[in-house]
Amino acid sequence: MRRILTWSEDEINGLSDAFGLARILTEVDAEGAVLREIGFDATGNIVHRHPGSPSKVSRGVFDGDTVMASATSDIDPTEFDRFWIA
Repeated sequence: MRRILTWSEDEINGLSDAFGLARILTEVDAEGAVLREIGFDATGNIVHRHPGSPSKVSRGVFDGDTVMASATSDIDPTEFDRFWIA
């Protein structure tokens, strides 16, 4: 089961300063492993994809970490896919 979680400076201290991101979406598998990331700047532009490009850093913000996640997505997985190919 694939879940999409939304993160901001409220959840990740330093997201803006360290990575230049205002918001990040993560695709998380059933075990909580972060598979893909999409990061947005303060104006809503996609400025980070991991794995892939564009990227603000040489690795992922979560870098393959496992996260504790709810059973439901913050957004629909098809919306994440739309952002991924944008």
